[in-house]
Amino acid sequence: MDIWIDSHTHLDIIEKEPIHQQELVDRLNDQNIKAVITISTDIPSYFSGKTLALNNPDKVFCTCGLYPSHAEDYDNRLIKALIEQVDEGIAIALGECGLDYYRNYGSPDLQKTLFRDQVRLAKTCHLPLVIHARDAYEDVYTILKEENPLDGGVMHCYGGNADYARRFMDLGFYISFAGNVTYKKADSLRESCRAVPLDRLLLETDAPYLTPVPHRGKKNHPGLLVHTAECVAELKSVSLNDLSKATCQNAIDLFKLDNLSS
Repeated sequence: MDIWIDSHTHLDIIEKEPIHQQELVDRLNDQNIKAVITISTDIPSYFSGKTLALNNPDKVFCTCGLYPSHAEDYDNRLIKALIEQVDEGIAIALGECGLDYYRNYGSPDLQKTLFRDQVRLAKTCHLPLVIHARDAYEDVYTILKEENPLDGGVMHCYGGNADYARRFMDLGFYISFAGNVTYKKADSLRESCRAVPLDRLLLETDAPYLTPVPHRGKKNHPGLLVHTAECVAELKSVSLNDLSKATCQNAIDLFKLDNLSS
């Protein structure tokens, strides 16, 4: 049976109550999910993810980071809190951070300041980055190239073209695909997926968002990752087993999840 690592999910958004979040985790084995990485977007989501990670070692991992929506309220208090989170040594990556010019999250300059500071923090602390980019690929690329984060990262829920994917891979980044690659009108995204080699590919749900076909319209969860995997395997002309092995190993390598290698 093929197993999967959901490299980007939001357990605290799928279910608000901790007891229900734990129920999601308890179902992972039956859904052939080896592990999940629950992603932080702010201070409270880190604490939620940390609790789940500590209670479910080698099954749940967490990150810490500030989403672009915090650009307007970003100050010394927030960066201090983020540094304190990193210093705990529990988060396996810094993010989700990046730039989003599609939403009204503050001026590009404010967003860039927030993003650049997190890239620098990741570099100082030797953590990979989880990058959110929407309608901002050139600026994200420019900042990453200038700052040169040594531990790389992942372009999460990739939505750019194949050329940008190659440019990010040249910087040492992985490219992750979510359920929207299964959507009828996502031809450009599928072209990008074909351009990413297996050794640079990750899979994610971004749950509760971007539910894959045939469950589109319902709330997403890690157990639905297999539908995205089936689509990607077809696009890459590889077996599900080969895709499972490659994407799991990529997640292990990027996030240094050495305990999952056995």
